[in-house]
Amino acid sequence: MEGVEMTFLTGVLRITGELVRIGRVRFYLIPSLNFSLILFLPGFLLHMLSVVPVAP
Repeated sequence: MEGVEMTFLTGVLRITGELVRIGRVRFYLIPSLNFSLILFLPGFLLHMLSVVPVAP
């Protein structure tokens, strides 16, 4: 199991959580909420969100 801290900017909200991979399944844990919110992110969606365009 591996964990990576990630921050997503969603317009108004800034969501900081930890990306955890267990086997082939990836979970996004948001510890700032009162309960554990787990979002299932497909690998390709995670890849698209983590790519930052760089100007040539």
